[in-house]
Amino acid sequence: MRILSAGYGIDPTLTSTIWCKARLYFVNGFATVSLICSCLAVIDQFLATSRSVRLRRWSQITWARRLTLVVFIIGWLTNIPWAIYIDILPISGTCTYTNAIFADYLPVYSLVFFSTIPVSVMFTFGYLAYRNIRLTTALTRQRVDRQLTRMICMQVIVVAFCQIPYGIYNGYSLLTANVIKDTDRLDKELFAAKVTALFVYGNFAGNFYVFLVSSSRFRQTVKDKIFWWRPWNQIAPVTVQTA
Repeated sequence: MRILSAGYGIDPTLTSTIWCKARLYFVNGFATVSLICSCLAVIDQFLATSRSVRLRRWSQITWARRLTLVVFIIGWLTNIPWAIYIDILPISGTCTYTNAIFADYLPVYSLVFFSTIPVSVMFTFGYLAYRNIRLTTALTRQRVDRQLTRMICMQVIVVAFCQIPYGIYNGYSLLTANVIKDTDRLDKELFAAKVTALFVYGNFAGNFYVFLVSSSRFRQTVKDKIFWWRPWNQIAPVTVQTA
Protein backbone atom coordinates (compact mmCIF):
# COMPACT_ATOMS: atom_id res chain seq x y z
CA MET A 1 0.00 0.00 0.00
CA ARG A 2 2.86 2.36 0.78
CA ILE A 3 4.36 1.64 -2.67
CA LEU A 4 1.05 2.44 -4.37
CA SER A 5 0.71 5.67 -2.41
CA ALA A 6 4.27 6.98 -2.75
CA GLY A 7 5.16 5.59 -6.17
CA TYR A 8 1.95 5.79 -8.16
CA GLY A 9 -0.18 8.31 -6.27
CA ILE A 10 -2.84 5.70 -5.49
CA ASP A 11 -3.77 5.98 -1.83
CA PRO A 12 -6.54 3.57 -0.72
CA THR A 13 -6.91 5.49 2.56
CA LEU A 14 -8.36 8.41 0.56
CA THR A 15 -10.98 6.32 -1.21
CA SER A 16 -11.90 3.54 1.22
CA THR A 17 -13.32 4.38 4.64
CA ILE A 18 -12.76 0.81 5.82
CA TRP A 19 -9.09 0.87 4.86
CA CYS A 20 -8.66 4.35 6.32
CA LYS A 21 -9.88 3.12 9.71
CA ALA A 22 -8.34 -0.37 9.57
CA ARG A 23 -4.84 0.78 8.60
CA LEU A 24 -4.33 3.09 11.58
CA TYR A 25 -6.14 0.74 13.95
CA PHE A 26 -3.95 -2.24 13.10
CA VAL A 27 -0.72 -0.21 12.94
CA ASN A 28 -1.26 1.22 16.41
CA GLY A 29 -2.63 -2.07 17.76
CA PHE A 30 0.44 -4.05 16.72
CA ALA A 31 2.71 -1.24 17.94
CA THR A 32 1.07 -1.34 21.37
CA VAL A 33 1.34 -5.13 21.59
CA SER A 34 4.99 -5.03 20.50
CA LEU A 35 5.97 -2.44 23.11
CA ILE A 36 4.17 -4.24 25.93
CA CYS A 37 5.80 -7.55 24.98
CA SER A 38 9.22 -5.87 24.92
CA CYS A 39 8.63 -4.54 28.43
CA LEU A 40 7.46 -7.96 29.63
CA ALA A 41 10.56 -9.60 28.14
CA VAL A 42 12.80 -7.34 30.22
CA ILE A 43 10.70 -7.95 33.33
CA ASP A 44 10.91 -11.71 32.71
CA GLN A 45 14.69 -11.48 32.49
CA PHE A 46 14.73 -9.72 35.85
CA LEU A 47 12.52 -12.42 37.40
CA ALA A 48 14.53 -15.28 35.88
CA THR A 49 17.83 -13.93 37.23
CA SER A 50 16.54 -13.03 40.68
CA ARG A 51 18.01 -14.80 43.70
CA SER A 52 14.52 -14.96 45.20
CA VAL A 53 12.81 -18.30 44.57
CA ARG A 54 9.42 -16.63 44.87
CA LEU A 55 10.23 -14.19 42.06
CA ARG A 56 11.78 -16.86 39.82
CA ARG A 57 8.56 -18.86 39.99
CA TRP A 58 6.84 -16.09 38.04
CA SER A 59 9.20 -16.65 35.11
CA GLN A 60 7.39 -19.59 33.54
CA ILE A 61 6.19 -20.35 30.02
CA THR A 62 2.64 -20.85 31.34
CA TRP A 63 2.49 -17.29 32.63
CA ALA A 64 4.07 -16.03 29.41
CA ARG A 65 1.31 -17.58 27.30
CA ARG A 66 -1.42 -16.18 29.52
CA LEU A 67 0.10 -12.71 29.57
CA THR A 68 0.53 -12.76 25.79
CA LEU A 69 -3.20 -13.33 25.38
CA VAL A 70 -3.95 -10.53 27.85
CA VAL A 71 -1.54 -8.20 26.04
CA PHE A 72 -3.26 -8.81 22.70
CA ILE A 73 -6.66 -8.07 24.23
CA ILE A 74 -5.38 -4.86 25.87
CA GLY A 75 -3.60 -3.79 22.68
CA TRP A 76 -6.69 -4.07 20.52
CA LEU A 77 -9.16 -2.68 23.06
CA THR A 78 -7.13 0.45 23.86
CA ASN A 79 -6.89 1.32 20.17
CA ILE A 80 -10.60 1.07 19.36
CA PRO A 81 -10.87 4.92 19.24
CA TRP A 82 -8.71 4.79 16.11
CA ALA A 83 -11.43 2.81 14.36
CA ILE A 84 -14.13 5.20 15.56
CA TYR A 85 -12.68 8.70 15.26
CA ILE A 86 -10.65 8.27 12.07
CA ASP A 87 -12.42 8.88 8.77
CA ILE A 88 -12.11 10.52 5.36
CA LEU A 89 -13.00 14.20 5.55
CA PRO A 90 -15.52 15.12 2.82
CA ILE A 91 -13.97 18.53 2.09
CA SER A 92 -10.24 17.77 1.98
CA GLY A 93 -10.55 14.05 1.22
CA THR A 94 -7.83 13.16 3.73
CA CYS A 95 -7.83 10.28 6.19
CA THR A 96 -7.53 11.98 9.57
CA TYR A 97 -9.17 12.63 12.94
CA THR A 98 -12.81 13.68 13.00
CA ASN A 99 -13.00 14.39 16.73
CA ALA A 100 -11.25 17.36 18.36
CA ILE A 101 -11.06 15.69 21.78
CA PHE A 102 -9.41 12.63 20.27
CA ALA A 103 -6.90 14.85 18.44
CA ASP A 104 -5.96 16.49 21.76
CA TYR A 105 -5.81 13.11 23.49
CA LEU A 106 -3.35 11.55 21.03
CA PRO A 107 -0.19 13.48 22.03
CA VAL A 108 -0.86 12.68 25.70
CA TYR A 109 -1.42 9.00 24.92
CA SER A 110 1.71 8.82 22.76
CA LEU A 111 3.87 10.63 25.32
CA VAL A 112 2.77 8.40 28.21
CA PHE A 113 2.23 4.96 26.65
CA PHE A 114 4.67 5.04 23.71
CA SER A 115 7.58 6.83 25.34
CA THR A 116 7.59 7.45 29.09
CA ILE A 117 6.27 4.12 30.40
CA PRO A 118 8.10 1.73 27.99
CA VAL A 119 11.46 3.49 28.36
CA SER A 120 11.14 3.74 32.15
CA VAL A 121 10.11 0.09 32.56
CA MET A 122 12.83 -1.25 30.27
CA PHE A 123 15.57 0.88 31.80
CA THR A 124 14.54 -0.03 35.35
CA PHE A 125 14.15 -3.78 34.94
CA GLY A 126 17.03 -4.00 32.46
CA TYR A 127 19.35 -2.52 35.07
CA LEU A 128 17.93 -4.80 37.80
CA ALA A 129 18.41 -7.88 35.60
CA TYR A 130 21.99 -6.86 34.81
CA ARG A 131 22.66 -6.33 38.51
CA ASN A 132 21.21 -9.75 39.36
CA ILE A 133 23.52 -11.45 36.90
CA ARG A 134 26.56 -9.54 38.13
CA LEU A 135 25.76 -10.56 41.71
CA THR A 136 25.21 -14.21 40.84
CA THR A 137 28.46 -15.92 39.88
CA ALA A 138 26.76 -19.02 38.50
CA LEU A 139 24.73 -17.00 36.02
CA THR A 140 27.69 -15.01 34.74
CA ARG A 141 29.35 -18.25 33.67
CA GLN A 142 26.40 -19.48 31.63
CA ARG A 143 26.69 -18.63 27.95
CA VAL A 144 22.94 -18.64 27.31
CA ASP A 145 22.30 -16.16 30.09
CA ARG A 146 25.07 -13.89 28.85
CA GLN A 147 23.59 -13.90 25.36
CA LEU A 148 20.09 -13.25 26.63
CA THR A 149 21.29 -10.40 28.80
CA ARG A 150 23.18 -8.90 25.87
CA MET A 151 20.04 -9.09 23.74
CA ILE A 152 17.92 -7.42 26.41
CA CYS A 153 20.46 -4.64 27.01
CA MET A 154 20.73 -3.87 23.31
CA GLN A 155 16.95 -3.89 23.01
CA VAL A 156 16.69 -1.36 25.84
CA ILE A 157 19.17 0.89 24.05
CA VAL A 158 17.29 0.65 20.76
CA VAL A 159 13.93 1.38 22.39
CA ALA A 160 15.34 4.39 24.23
CA PHE A 161 17.05 5.72 21.09
CA CYS A 162 13.90 5.38 19.00
CA GLN A 163 11.13 6.24 21.47
CA ILE A 164 12.64 9.18 23.40
CA PRO A 165 12.68 11.57 20.37
CA TYR A 166 9.05 10.65 19.72
CA GLY A 167 8.19 11.45 23.32
CA ILE A 168 10.04 14.77 23.16
CA TYR A 169 8.11 15.75 20.04
CA ASN A 170 4.77 14.87 21.63
CA GLY A 171 5.71 16.83 24.74
CA TYR A 172 6.56 19.80 22.54
CA SER A 173 3.22 19.44 20.74
CA LEU A 174 1.36 19.57 24.05
CA LEU A 175 3.24 22.65 25.26
CA THR A 176 2.69 24.56 22.00
CA ALA A 177 -0.85 23.42 21.25
CA ASN A 178 -2.32 26.90 21.79
CA VAL A 179 0.52 28.83 20.13
CA ILE A 180 -0.18 30.59 16.84
CA LYS A 181 2.38 29.33 14.32
CA ASP A 182 3.43 30.56 10.90
CA THR A 183 3.85 28.40 7.82
CA ASP A 184 7.60 28.00 8.26
CA ARG A 185 7.23 26.71 11.80
CA LEU A 186 4.45 24.32 10.79
CA ASP A 187 6.65 22.91 8.03
CA LYS A 188 9.49 22.35 10.49
CA GLU A 189 7.15 20.65 12.95
CA LEU A 190 5.79 18.42 10.19
CA PHE A 191 9.34 17.44 9.27
CA ALA A 192 10.12 16.68 12.93
CA ALA A 193 6.94 14.59 13.17
CA LYS A 194 7.95 12.51 10.14
CA VAL A 195 11.50 11.97 11.42
CA THR A 196 10.42 10.94 14.92
CA ALA A 197 7.77 8.63 13.44
CA LEU A 198 10.50 7.06 11.32
CA PHE A 199 12.51 6.42 14.48
CA VAL A 200 9.48 4.65 15.98
CA TYR A 201 9.18 2.42 12.91
CA GLY A 202 12.89 1.69 13.22
CA ASN A 203 12.33 0.44 16.75
CA PHE A 204 9.93 -2.28 15.66
CA ALA A 205 12.06 -3.32 12.71
CA GLY A 206 15.32 -3.01 14.63
CA ASN A 207 14.58 -5.51 17.39
CA PHE A 208 14.95 -8.41 14.99
CA TYR A 209 18.37 -7.21 13.81
CA VAL A 210 19.45 -6.49 17.38
CA PHE A 211 18.76 -10.09 18.34
CA LEU A 212 20.38 -11.31 15.12
CA VAL A 213 23.62 -9.46 15.86
CA SER A 214 23.83 -10.09 19.60
CA SER A 215 22.99 -13.80 19.82
CA SER A 216 24.57 -16.71 17.94
CA ARG A 217 21.80 -18.97 19.23
CA PHE A 218 19.15 -16.67 17.73
CA ARG A 219 21.04 -16.62 14.41
CA GLN A 220 21.11 -20.41 14.34
CA THR A 221 17.39 -20.57 15.12
CA VAL A 222 16.59 -18.14 12.30
CA LYS A 223 18.78 -20.12 9.93
CA ASP A 224 17.02 -23.35 10.87
CA LYS A 225 13.60 -21.76 10.31
CA ILE A 226 14.54 -20.30 6.91
CA PHE A 227 16.20 -23.45 5.59
CA TRP A 228 13.71 -25.85 7.17
CA TRP A 229 13.37 -27.91 3.99
CA ARG A 230 17.02 -28.91 3.86
CA PRO A 231 17.54 -32.46 5.11
CA TRP A 232 20.04 -32.87 7.90
CA ASN A 233 22.70 -35.54 7.72
CA GLN A 234 21.67 -38.39 9.93
CA ILE A 235 23.79 -41.29 11.04
CA ALA A 236 21.91 -44.55 10.72
CA PRO A 237 22.93 -47.29 13.13
CA VAL A 238 24.43 -50.38 11.53
CA THR A 239 24.16 -53.74 13.19
CA VAL A 240 27.25 -55.85 12.75
CA GLN A 241 26.80 -59.55 13.20
CA THR A 242 29.76 -61.53 14.38
CA ALA A 243 30.22 -65.22 13.77
